[in-house]
Formats: sequence, C-alpha cells, structure tokens
Amino acid sequence: MINLIPNEQKRRQTLEYYLALGTLFSVLCALMFGIGAVLLVPTFVAVSADAREAARYAETLTQLAAVRAEGGPEAQVVAFQETAEILTDSAREPQIAGGLAEILAPVSAGISVDAVRISEEADGLQVSLVGVAATRSALTAFVSALRAVPGVARADLPVSALVAETNNSFSISILFIPKEHP
Repeated sequence: MINLIPNEQKRRQTLEYYLALGTLFSVLCALMFGIGAVLLVPTFVAVSADAREAARYAETLTQLAAVRAEGGPEAQVVAFQETAEILTDSAREPQIAGGLAEILAPVSAGISVDAVRISEEADGLQVSLVGVAATRSALTAFVSALRAVPGVARADLPVSALVAETNNSFSISILFIPKEHP
C-alpha cells in the first residue's frame, strides 16, 4: 500500500498524535494521583486516631505501674492475693498444665507442634495437637511415644497424615486422664 500523504502532513499528524498521547497520559497520571490522595485521607485519619489511642493507653499503663510501685509491699500483697484467688478458683488448671507438660514431653527435633487445643470431657481431657513432622518415621515415633505416656488413654492419628514421606501435617487427638481424675 502506498501512502500518498505529503511528508509535511505526515510529520504534523505524527506530532499531533504524540501530543494527544502525552496529554492523555498526563491526565491519567493526575487522575490517579488525585484518587490516591483522596483514598489516603481516611486512612491517615484512622491511623492517627489509633496512634493517639495507643499513646493514651501506654500513658495509663505507666501511671498504673507507678501507682502500684508507690504502693509498696501492700500493693504486692494484694497482687499476690489476686493470683492466689485465681489459682484456687480454678483447681483443675494445675492438673491440665501438668498433663500438657507430660503430653508434650516426647516432642523431638523432627516434630513441630503449632497448636494445642484442650477441652474437658467426663472421662478426662481431650487434647488435640496440630503440627508438622519432618518425616513419616518421626511422626510414627512421636505417636508411639505419646501412647507410652502415663495417663494417655488413646492417641489417634489419621492415616492421611502418613501419606507423605516428608513434611507431614498432622492432627493428633489424645484422651488424657489426669492422675487425680476419678
């Protein structure tokens, strides 16, 4: 195809095209900058309000600590009594803590426990361990060690946790019967 437009007119059209393209690009950039500024204003207001609230909270905590420090031994005795009341109100907590320590004792280098859930049932404590084992053999050794822990009535591991050879995600369900449990 042959272009019959004179060279001078081609140059003028090319110049007009690039000027229009540059103008469009400049307008779009200005529009994007304006939209960004409008969107940042509410974020700035929210963040500055949160910062003021955090500063007030820190100041209140500092004042409270200073009041308790000035209270001397009486304030420490009151804090100790509050702690003792909490422990006596929840007499099962030491059993749960001791049971959890026994259950987590067999954790070896190839086992990473990410979450522990404990719920109390009529026949004992239902403990759920969620984590990742480096290898299948480390996981099976961990489950075997769990089953050998005194007080563990059962330790259930789904077969699906043993499918992979490495990086095995697991969720073990354990029924633990504390020593003082009837």
